Amino acid sequence: MDNPTCPRTGRHRMFMDIENVAGEALPSPWRLEKVKRELRTIVEDFDSAPQVVASNHRAMKTIAFHFPDALLRQRSGPDGADDALLEEMADLRVMARYDRITLCSGDGKFAEAIAQLGGMGIETTVVSVEGRLSKRLAIAAHHVRLMAPLRGGALTEPFGGAA
Repeated sequence: MDNPTCPRTGRHRMFMDIENVAGEALPSPWRLEKVKRELRTIVEDFDSAPQVVASNHRAMKTIAFHFPDALLRQRSGPDGADDALLEEMADLRVMARYDRITLCSGDGKFAEAIAQLGGMGIETTVVSVEGRLSKRLAIAAHHVRLMAPLRGGALTEPFGGAA
């Protein structure tokens, strides 16, 4: 699944199904910050890579505040965020400009797109939550990174985790 000797160079773009990695359709500000902290430990250029973040329309204001520099895509419905990201990934003229992409989701719906991008010579990494990664998606990606499931919520973290 993962080759630690694989070089990390070239242009990189991130795609985030934020509902999937946050584990909620309407993630709280606390949860979004926790996701960002975790992703920063997994994706070495998290803050400098162009990001596309997708969610449903009801969560978008909160997400826009926490991802102010990201390209935001909203679509509602059971697979709305997935469909919005797949639409972005389908523009192969744009995708060909990148050497690497990172998808933050575990949904098997992305397996074909990830395999296609990998077939174009783009290095693909999938970041998912432990226990929520589709086998098809894991097989399609060059690299897989797993996040621990987020625990608790704002009420269980006193003052942002500071004791």
